[in-house]
Amino acid sequence: MVQDPSWREFERLIALIENHLGPKGAVIRSPDYIPDKVTGQLREVDASVRYQVGSVPILITIECRERASVQDVTWIEQLASKRDSLGAAATIAVSATGFSGPAKAKAKALGIETRVLRDVSDAAIRDWADHLEITIVRGRFSLVRTGVTLRGIGDESQPSPDPQIQAELARGDVSYRFIRRLADRSLIAIADLLREAEPKDKPELPNLSTPLTVTIPPMSGVKIPIKDSFAVLFDGVSIDASPTAQVLKWDFAVGEATVQTPFGDREILSLEAEFSVVQQSLPMNVGRLLSYETDDGPIAHVQQRELELGNGQVLKATTTGRADENKMP
Repeated sequence: MVQDPSWREFERLIALIENHLGPKGAVIRSPDYIPDKVTGQLREVDASVRYQVGSVPILITIECRERASVQDVTWIEQLASKRDSLGAAATIAVSATGFSGPAKAKAKALGIETRVLRDVSDAAIRDWADHLEITIVRGRFSLVRTGVTLRGIGDESQPSPDPQIQAELARGDVSYRFIRRLADRSLIAIADLLREAEPKDKPELPNLSTPLTVTIPPMSGVKIPIKDSFAVLFDGVSIDASPTAQVLKWDFAVGEATVQTPFGDREILSLEAEFSVVQQSLPMNVGRLLSYETDDGPIAHVQQRELELGNGQVLKATTTGRADENKMP
């Protein structure tokens, strides 16, 4: 997976904060491309906020810089010119390191809002973390056993599937294709049957294949279920309990499916699979705590956390809250 540069993560973080602090119904885009009023060319801004006041559309642009030095007058003048060219009602300039005195004065004169994103002290991190809990719930399973019942054969005469099929199933490989559907002659696996068993109207859970950004109210807790795979297996399974045995059975219609045996292909009457299933809660570690500030003081607090899930998988959680909602030292 290609990692976005740090400045792009910085821009997304600022857009997230402004979204939390913005008016109800505001639409946030990061980045955004807005036509120049003079040239008609699309110009990139790090983030935009759009909303309506009555019948009047309002556009606010956000520009971010993550550099080692404080920002100077030149950048402020450039932003004022760009704001006018785009027809924005306001532009917010965000710096990771602050603004020089002359830049602040110029920004005030030109109507550019300035913001600073600063790391908060360790004491503040501990204080806020005491009131905030983010827990990831991850499910795991293993295939314990399978049983295939063949159609038209008595219980005492039931042959076992082909030895190779038995060996693959004994390894717990739910993706091994050994069931032949006669309608199209395709081979399917237990994994395919599990996917077909998922309720069609069930909300889609986050997957572990990509980083996850979560926004939750400040001073609160939340449990986030993560779809490892085959969520149908975890219905009714308690969190942080001993492994639970889940048995699923599939019945096949006449002429629907066959399996290979030492005596050739035989039609399947039913397939039963037993799984050992567990759901584990994984509290997220405390990461960075940031303060989003104007010259008058902090207006929002932001916390970023990460959780290593193994195999290079990382979950990222970001929470935001107004400064007056989070009393920190």
